[in-house]
Amino acid sequence: MGGFENMLFGGGQEGGRRPGTQNITGIVGFAEAIKISNEISASEKQRVLDLRSRFWNQLSKRIQTVTANSPLDDALPNCLNFRIPDIDSVDLRSALPKIAMSTGSACNSSDQNPSHVLMAIGLDGAMARSSIRVGFGRFTTTEEIDEAAGMIAKAVQRLQSS
Repeated sequence: MGGFENMLFGGGQEGGRRPGTQNITGIVGFAEAIKISNEISASEKQRVLDLRSRFWNQLSKRIQTVTANSPLDDALPNCLNFRIPDIDSVDLRSALPKIAMSTGSACNSSDQNPSHVLMAIGLDGAMARSSIRVGFGRFTTTEEIDEAAGMIAKAVQRLQSS
């Protein structure tokens, strides 16, 4: 098997990795989740893309110096990475605890160094440290988008004047 030792021993289910009866309710539930996901996938993708566009339009009108790090057309619909010169992203995130945003990818959330991904696309350290990533999801509303864009713009003004 390689890689790890079994914590439980018994039957050969799950390729010998986990003994016991198969999780039928979990399997059926997962199949139903996939079915629902496939049914709403295209419309949900467009809805989230519209939210991201709305957010970007509002943000770029309110903050003249904002620059998108992610492509605005050929990119994941649920994520936008942008930078605001002379604004430390950690300070901006700290000023807005009610907005779910990050200074890097979720898998590197504890890393204090500039994002290696942003550095790889050609940003320097200062640009990477002024970058924020915002996510949009199934339950994100237009009201939340409008409020978040306004809150970010106000926080940027406060940080620039301090």
